[in-house]
Amino acid sequence: MKSFKQHLQEKGNSKKSIAIKELYLNQLRVWSQKLEKKTEELAYKDLIDYIQELQNKGLRQVTIQLRVGTFKDYYHYIIKTGIRTDHPIGNLKIKGVQQNKLYSILEAEELKKLYQDYELAANNKLNETHNWHLNSQFTQKRNKAMLGLMVFQGLTNGELTRIECEDLKLREGKIYIRASRKNQERIIALESEQLYDLMEYVKEIRTEALERQAIESNQLFFSYNLGSKNLNVVIVKLMKKLRIQNPKVSSSKQIRASVITYWLKRYNLRQVQYRAGHKNIKSTEKYLINDLTSLQEDINIYSPF
Repeated sequence: MKSFKQHLQEKGNSKKSIAIKELYLNQLRVWSQKLEKKTEELAYKDLIDYIQELQNKGLRQVTIQLRVGTFKDYYHYIIKTGIRTDHPIGNLKIKGVQQNKLYSILEAEELKKLYQDYELAANNKLNETHNWHLNSQFTQKRNKAMLGLMVFQGLTNGELTRIECEDLKLREGKIYIRASRKNQERIIALESEQLYDLMEYVKEIRTEALERQAIESNQLFFSYNLGSKNLNVVIVKLMKKLRIQNPKVSSSKQIRASVITYWLKRYNLRQVQYRAGHKNIKSTEKYLINDLTSLQEDINIYSPF
């Protein structure tokens, strides 16, 4: 029989997540011993009493929700092993916890304008041999290439970091996105207006930057100072610049949420799930609330009564 740890590993939980869930379960096990019961035998009332005890200790609702999520996983596992047939807290929900994070969604035209209006360093013959000018050109053209993949393909920070040169299929007008612990692999079409910027970056700007630094890298995007594994710092700086263009911009996650919300208006749920790389359809469904919120705002404007 598989252990609960193996069950979590198969579900794709990280080592850190598994360690936390095992801690929560061990604490529940210690508490159940006071009742002279085995953890797998606890009833609905027993678990409600335990949750009440956690609340009395001052634990936040969101922390309790994480524990309840662990217990739900555990009893699903117990049912699979045949130890019991019922789930004691299958329908339990913790009140006072926001289920989905709402973003201020950017419209499709706003996303496109972010890309089109992104300012690049002007070519200047007087400065073209200076390192600071070359570095500035590399940074800005790299950032625009990254921005295009964010606003047109909805890529995450981690996905931008993991892209290798061979993943970019310029002749086919497509890009391959590698699988991760959270997301599925996929192949997405590139937009015609981003092809030139990507081609220039790959064929000229990136190559020159590697030669100047005398380094080798197969990563499509990298930082002069931080290498390829610290693009989060680069993206934070990019967001600051985008906020000057449009004060509504808050983060790269907001941009991705806006792209997925836009896709939901154009494609069916399964198509959006594939484009977004979601392993579970429920991850895609969460973005429907952004679309509904946007619709409600339109209703309030055009039909306030």
